[in-house]
Amino acid sequence: MAPNRHTQLANLLLGLLPADHTTVGNITLLAQFLAAAHTHGTQSPATEADFKQAREALVASGQAIKGKGRGGATAKAMGPERPAFALQAQATPVPLFIADAYRTVAVKIVDDRRIESLKLMKLEGAH
Repeated sequence: MAPNRHTQLANLLLGLLPADHTTVGNITLLAQFLAAAHTHGTQSPATEADFKQAREALVASGQAIKGKGRGGATAKAMGPERPAFALQAQATPVPLFIADAYRTVAVKIVDDRRIESLKLMKLEGAH
């Protein structure tokens, strides 16, 4: 596909994606794409391969995202309805051996009344 035709078809496909950023099934989108390409009078008839190339170009440029479904789905990637997301780190769980070490320290503190020395000893041993 020529660069100008490629850009034209990618823009055509982008224009078919809903403004509210909802997904459209690729089978439906392909039919809309082929009809729109025919209506807009592209240089030669658009094909399924043209659709796939245009879709991949939009995904690669960050203008569209892939969705799930039997035939796949596509949606506009950015905007007020579908903001960019950020991954957030999950809290790291405390390993059991450390929790056990704290429990042991607490028991010994009550029994021995040597708070500072036992805390330091147990915590150093837990590493």
